[in-house]
Amino acid sequence: MADFLKWDEVKNQLGSNCTVILGNGFSRSYCNKAFNQSEILQHMPFLQGLTAISDIEKSIEQTQKKVKEDLPDNNKSVPKVIIDRWIKSLLHKEFIDTMYDLMPKSLNDIENFDSDKLTKYRDFFNCFDKVFTLNYDPLLYWMLMRFINYGDKELVDYSDLKEQMNAIAEDSKEYTKLKKKFDTTNEKCIKSVRNEMFPVYLKENKDYKIDILCKTEVLLEKSIAEAEGKILGGWSKVIPEVYQAFEAKRAENSTLNEESDKLDKIASTTIESKLESVKHNKEAMKLKIRDGFISDNWNQENDQTIFYLHGALHLIENNDNTIKVTKEDFQKMIETVKKKWDEGYEPLTVLESSPKEKVARIKQSPYLTKCFDDFQNISGTLVTHGLSFMSSDQHIIDAINNNSNLEKIYVGCYAQPSEEIKQAFANNNKVTFFDTSKMF
Repeated sequence: MADFLKWDEVKNQLGSNCTVILGNGFSRSYCNKAFNQSEILQHMPFLQGLTAISDIEKSIEQTQKKVKEDLPDNNKSVPKVIIDRWIKSLLHKEFIDTMYDLMPKSLNDIENFDSDKLTKYRDFFNCFDKVFTLNYDPLLYWMLMRFINYGDKELVDYSDLKEQMNAIAEDSKEYTKLKKKFDTTNEKCIKSVRNEMFPVYLKENKDYKIDILCKTEVLLEKSIAEAEGKILGGWSKVIPEVYQAFEAKRAENSTLNEESDKLDKIASTTIESKLESVKHNKEAMKLKIRDGFISDNWNQENDQTIFYLHGALHLIENNDNTIKVTKEDFQKMIETVKKKWDEGYEPLTVLESSPKEKVARIKQSPYLTKCFDDFQNISGTLVTHGLSFMSSDQHIIDAINNNSNLEKIYVGCYAQPSEEIKQAFANNNKVTFFDTSKMF
């Protein structure tokens, strides 16, 4: 067997032009059961009680096979190809819906979340020029947003503009132009931070209460913190209305106007604190985080270093347009995704059961086609993490083994290489295995 290295040994051997591809094992390394496909399958209503099922693709394939065996071969029955599509569509939708229900709604909602825990992941990504992933879950998206700008692009723009303004004379035309952009960006930052902090501010401020009245008679009075825990199960849905009412009335109400000034001061202080963190991270990191989207729209001409080879939960397609779903005011990104589904959009995911069908699905999407083409043409060094390299991903195995531009390939294995992994790369002398079990 080839050498079995530790991650630190691999890291010391990496030079420039390095690429990484991630699989489900990467998401599971963050210790959340929602990133475990087997866990998702156990909660799918149509698959309840079928404990032997651990792979959605194989489940679809076996279900289709079983139906074909039992279906009479006559002209009176529904064509088998139609039944195949119906089974696939039904199980696909249920898988995505179940994954949504189990999924944490933000990075902070993940059990045992700790900002310090992200440091090892940040250092890991800092080794690579391009990141490819087969995962649909939003963990990678959340991580990258936290690394580069804490999910707030305006804050990074604010920091850049501030640095530019400090470098030029205040009486120059260029300064005046930058100042106008700076003021606009500052307003956006204030609004964003106010939105973010408002729910916490309500709970911590004793002046805000929930009253239940019968006409003018107060039957029950609770602080926000007490009410949220005991009687307000849907409090998160109420907050936007409370905030909108606050914003609408603050100009005409002296009390609310004073409160608004307090919020602005807190927001300004928070922004300065965040700017220090952003500044520190921008200096310490060389992460290249460009997902090919400008605003929410993808274009294949845009610079891209992050590639979702099998789609992702936060990506949707409308005809040939690929759209990235981001959070809205008071709504976390996952909640916004669900809202889009309810509006009729479909998630961009590849859940086909065979490599041939997966490639066919990829070719239907300009975004997926671009991602897969780029993966097939990478060069230099490739690192894999969390991939089991089962036969269902033979198109990925072939893309790696047939790429003559790759000089070194480091294949990550949990504790030891599985028989599937050894078989996948049996004839590739560029491959070295390494242990991922204690990386994070």
